[in-house]
Parts: sequence; structure tokens; C-alpha cells
Amino acid sequence: MIILCIGMWRFAVLWQVEQNQVTKTVVDQQATTTQLADLPEGVRYTESYTLPVANSAPTEMVRHTVPLPDIRQGCFRQDCIPSIEDPIYVPAADLADALATSSLGIVLWDANRFYPFPMLETHELVNDTLPDGSAVLISYCPLCGTGIVFNRNIDGAVEEFGVSGMLWQSNLLMYNRAQDIRNRNLWSQVLGQAVVGDRAGEMLEVVPSDIITFGDWLVASPAGKTLTTGDPEDPYDGNYYSVASNLAPNFDAGISLIAPESYVHGLVINGQAKAYLSKELFDGMTDIVAGERIFVEIDNNKVTFIQTNAQGGKAPTELSDVEGFWFSWQSAHPDTLLWIGE
Repeated sequence: MIILCIGMWRFAVLWQVEQNQVTKTVVDQQATTTQLADLPEGVRYTESYTLPVANSAPTEMVRHTVPLPDIRQGCFRQDCIPSIEDPIYVPAADLADALATSSLGIVLWDANRFYPFPMLETHELVNDTLPDGSAVLISYCPLCGTGIVFNRNIDGAVEEFGVSGMLWQSNLLMYNRAQDIRNRNLWSQVLGQAVVGDRAGEMLEVVPSDIITFGDWLVASPAGKTLTTGDPEDPYDGNYYSVASNLAPNFDAGISLIAPESYVHGLVINGQAKAYLSKELFDGMTDIVAGERIFVEIDNNKVTFIQTNAQGGKAPTELSDVEGFWFSWQSAHPDTLLWIGE
């Protein structure tokens, strides 16, 4: 077992070499065909399984969309990385001396809020409520470089999320803090999907956001609300893929067309995933993915993917995309296409 000690919060990335033994996988038994008929497509059922970290999801009658042995222990316990429930904000100008202008962060323009990655690195999740009353989850996986905002309102109930202490494909697995463990699920951040639990296969609603530099935010909104809860520390000291590779993601750097830590924009259209090398994107470019034409708008470094919907006769729609490291996107989407420039 390899233990990598990390930073001031005393959490560790731990690679579990010995995989847990599945006690009994009902999917493999013909006698359970009638039970499987009620499961959504892509959801499997395992009668009993012990996850690497306890209390974040049920261990009996487990529904899941990913192979359970692929879930790795990331740190020593649930909530070893503390999420933020009471965020504190200051004007952007107040952090001008504390944050480098090149620091990235998530911006919610309508709420006039900016969440710097350096402040999220030792928390990863912010359970926030916006001025209009919307309950949102700000999520950041520093190992994968992925920052995504989700709606915390699920079927009319507002959920609070925490860090499970586990990873899938080196990416953050979140859990919803339901009182009964039978109602808790593991949610893949990069997929935005419940991958273990009674909601397995369900998707979280993505809230539109952008990733920009602190310098751009400082210019655009010097008095804008900027998250200051946290300590600007990089728990991986910039060694993202070298740490991730110890967690056995489904990625082979030896055959990759681009470097593992190349920054990409990823999207999924009609079930087809495609990644775009961020530095090669340009305003006005077009592409066809799964039979749908898309085009790219870039305005003040803001990248927007738009589906034309020409065949359906509908108005163009903005697509949700995920920004992060190539190795993370490819590991979670093994059949992804890749655009590296013209």
C-alpha cells in the first residue's frame, strides 16, 4: 500500500492495490433476470460489497453503474477533506495580494460570484445558496483540474454534499448527506452522475458557469463576491498525473496523442464524448459530433459550445462542457474522440 502524505490538512492519497472481493454479483445469475428488468439501462446490482471508505453509500443490495473494484481509496475517512457550508466572500480587490492573477476559478456571472481554485484545493466542495435562493454545489477536483457547478435541488429536496474519501478514475466521488445510509449515493464529479446507490444512473443538473483567471475576474468585477474560505495550497504540488497514475485510471500515457495534463474542453452529444484541446480552440470554429453541428464562440477568453439544432428546427442551445486535464476526461470517457487542432 502506497501512502502519499499531503499538506496541511493531513489527508492522504492512498492507492489500494488489493481490490475488494465482490461477494455475489446478481447480474451474473440467470435466476435474477426478472429483478434486472426493473433496473435502468446501464445499472448493475451487487448483493453485498465493502467499499474502501465507509458510510458514504450502502453496502447491501448495491446499485452501481461502474465496476465497484474500480473505486479507490483517496484518503483515510469520509469528509477527510472538509466541504464548505458557510462560505465567506470578499471583494476581488481584497485578494489582489493573496492570489496570482493567473489563478483559475469558477465564475457564476448572474450571481456575481467567483470561486478561486486555490481556495477550493483544500475543500473541493462548496454547498452554497445564491442570492436568488438557488441551492448550488461548487465542485473542484484538484487532481483532475475539473471545476463544475451543480444544482443541489434533487426531486424537490435540497441535498448537502461531502467528500466521500474515494475516487473513481482518479476523480472525486462526492456523496449526498442523507440521514439514512440507504439513501446516500456516490456521485462522480466528472460525470455528474450517481454511480453507486439507489439513484445510480441519475444525473445532476449542471448550472452554467465559466472558468476564468483571477486577473480577468479582477478586471471584470473588482467588487464582485469572491470566495475567501480556504487556504491557497496545492495538495499535489503540481504533480497531478504522477499522483493520479498511482490510482490506476483507465489511461495509457504511452499511446496518448497529447500529454496527460493537457487542458481540454469535453462534451457529450447523443452519447458521444469528444474533447477539444483548449489552446487550439478559436472563435467561429465548427464541428459535427454524433450527427449534430456545433460551433464555438470565444469572447474575452470565455469559451461557449453551441448546438445549432439545424436539423430539429429548434433555436440554438448552449452545451454544458467540462474543463480539465485530458487524462481525467479520457479515463472517464474511454470512447471519447479528440480534436487537437486543424
